Amino acid sequence: MKILTNIKNNPKKSIFGFIVVGFGGRWLHTKLTDYQFRLQKCREVFHRGKQPMNHLHSPKRIVLVLNPAAKHGKAGKLFKKNASPLLQLSGCEVKVFQLEYEGEGKSLMEELDLDGTDMVVAAGGDGTVNEVVTGLLRRKDHSRWLNIPLGIIPLGTMNTVCQRLSSPNNFNSQAKWIISCTNHILDSNTRYVDALEVKSDVGKQTFALTDFAWGSYRDVFHKEPKYWYFGPIKRHMTYFISALKSKIQTPKQFQLAYNEPKLIHDKVETTPIIPMGQNVDFGNIIWKVFGSLLPSWFVSSDVEQVGEDGTGQDDTGVARFNEPMQFHQTLEFNASVNSHDLHEDRETASARVSIESDKFNLFQFVKHGASRFVGGKHLPVNPTQEIFCSEFQIIPNKVEDEWFTIDNEQFEAFTCNATIIPKCLSIIYGTNTQ
Repeated sequence: MKILTNIKNNPKKSIFGFIVVGFGGRWLHTKLTDYQFRLQKCREVFHRGKQPMNHLHSPKRIVLVLNPAAKHGKAGKLFKKNASPLLQLSGCEVKVFQLEYEGEGKSLMEELDLDGTDMVVAAGGDGTVNEVVTGLLRRKDHSRWLNIPLGIIPLGTMNTVCQRLSSPNNFNSQAKWIISCTNHILDSNTRYVDALEVKSDVGKQTFALTDFAWGSYRDVFHKEPKYWYFGPIKRHMTYFISALKSKIQTPKQFQLAYNEPKLIHDKVETTPIIPMGQNVDFGNIIWKVFGSLLPSWFVSSDVEQVGEDGTGQDDTGVARFNEPMQFHQTLEFNASVNSHDLHEDRETASARVSIESDKFNLFQFVKHGASRFVGGKHLPVNPTQEIFCSEFQIIPNKVEDEWFTIDNEQFEAFTCNATIIPKCLSIIYGTNTQ
């Protein structure tokens, strides 16, 4: 009775106490279930690791790229607590490369000797995955390592690439998701995915596996962590507060040209492996020596290049794109990669380009903006035009203070060409179950 009397006489303190106890109990319950889930998976991996191995086989060799700075510096601790025990119990040979600065992952994967490697793992956020993928696809000998799968351990804040292509997040804590993804890496179920090569007009190059985005919804989406104190309604409040600013309401203006989807082969074709030191392109040398002696009409014009003036024409003035350059304005531009069912047989490869309406409505902006990000995908809200294309060129009318998002990583806006490269990367996937 005395406790009830104290609660009645101190309503504000009582309410605050109930909130603290509620959140504390929920936190303890999450930690307990994380521990139980981790223990269960460790026992499963330990049991598998004790199974006899054929004497002709060697342990799986994994190159793991770890970014401890992901998730505001918490990634290293998350990896050590949740992923590292499973990898150690598996019996795999794991070589860990810890990143120390931005861009190191790209140069590492471009130069690293991958001989004898069975798998590459990106342990970090979307930026880490983007660096590893870009480094792998920039390699001149990429075709030699086409069948080396890429695994993802989601240690970042958003982890959109992992959620969309590798392992959906069906858990109530990131720790369980990390444990599950590490377990999928050991299972090694793989599938091929497309990549979108994004090349600037000055030759800089990166690759996307999910989305290339530019617009008002993109700008607001990246401001969400700033309004964390709104709790469960932070996403709606982010869009509402941002919508009051005139800059968000201003449509993006750009020019766009594109090509129709291109045919692909059912099977992934790989370039034959040439022994190191013998990768000389004799055909190219002969062409350079004798090509100038051939008449001009004999030279093929099939290979087209973007003109230096950014007009989308090759050196002969022939248009590179089936659909010529046209002016557009939109609230959001989005090019989605791997938007198809990744298990289906396809005859063509393409990116889905969505151009949203340029009309702004405060209520719809808040309502649709807060619900357009589902399962790692940015869903179109009110597209006025949808285009399926194998290649496009986008020229923003204004690039100052404008930002693109490529796989949820921000890049300063620039004139660029984007080309779909079908089935160029093998990625590990799994279906999460609690």
